[in-house]
Amino acid sequence: MNTVMINRFSLSVEGLILNYTYERVTTNLILDACATTDLFQNMGFIEDFVVSNEPVVLFTDLKEGQPITGYSTWCDFVKTFPMTRRMAEMIAEYREGKKLNNKMVDQINALLSPLELEEAA
Repeated sequence: MNTVMINRFSLSVEGLILNYTYERVTTNLILDACATTDLFQNMGFIEDFVVSNEPVVLFTDLKEGQPITGYSTWCDFVKTFPMTRRMAEMIAEYREGKKLNNKMVDQINALLSPLELEEAA
């Protein structure tokens, strides 16, 4: 995968802001708290989440050698989440990889669609 260049990123109680450039295309990603937790779950950063007034995040902490599972409100989770430039790169790489994967699946489906038409006839 080509290099992702991170232009700007932030994680707050409002959600995630990520501006990056990949293959000369700049993407400005703005997600609210719920969409950010959904992305983090899909990436494996968190185990799960539920939404009431604000998201409550289920996470597993592996730092102590023994996995510790716990819940944290979104507000508290944001304070402790290590949102570094590398984390921002990982998010951008995940999104671009997902786009590439979806494009390949669409191409495969398009190539297989004539077979479906022949079988239906």
